[in-house]
Amino acid sequence: MMASGINLVMTVIGFAVSTMFIVFVCTRLVCARIQLNASRRSFPTASRSDLSLLERGLHGLEPVVVARFPTKKYSDEFFSSGEDAQ
Repeated sequence: MMASGINLVMTVIGFAVSTMFIVFVCTRLVCARIQLNASRRSFPTASRSDLSLLERGLHGLEPVVVARFPTKKYSDEFFSSGEDAQ
């Protein structure tokens, strides 16, 4: 009798946690949608210096920033020594 009571309690707790998680995810999606619509309306009046993180994420990085990424050039010697790797 005691085991069935524990099973019922654990089931109710699991259901409550699952419901709270679904409500949390849906709330985050709705809030992000509202913020996106608000930023789209205010974007033409904003200057390039005060872009929010959300707007930068939507439009990507500037080409100048991408050009400054460090790169490594591999020589042919590096790829031709494949037999030595084993």
